[in-house]
Amino acid sequence: MLVITIPPMKKIILLALMMSCACVHANLPNVGKMRDSVEKLCMTNTVPKDERVFVGHGSDVVNSPPDYGAILRHHKDMNLREIIDGTPFKGKRVTIWVFRMHESKSSYGFLGEIKPTDRPDYELMPLDLVWIYDGVPLL
Repeated sequence: MLVITIPPMKKIILLALMMSCACVHANLPNVGKMRDSVEKLCMTNTVPKDERVFVGHGSDVVNSPPDYGAILRHHKDMNLREIIDGTPFKGKRVTIWVFRMHESKSSYGFLGEIKPTDRPDYELMPLDLVWIYDGVPLL
């Protein structure tokens, strides 16, 4: 019988890490609700449903509606710099979180801080949701 012993401090660190991962997973935003809240802000938008890219901004994506929202028509080579520069956050350091719909499920396509001089090469797809934070995301 093989017995593995783990020093007490490593047990505490491992337990804390596992608990923090569970907490982060439990607090991931509901992409469908976020997209719906952007659609409510942009009710008169005429972009065809299958060509939309949703853009939102807000510090509390779980409990509050976005304070900025836009629906853009997707085009080939659409990128994050183009999205940021078309919002009131042009010229600011922001954190971007892209949520991608894939086969009826959401996935998290991109998460990162973007400075005004950065030109990330992440290419957007139709139905992506781009959430802009000016600061660190609060989940």
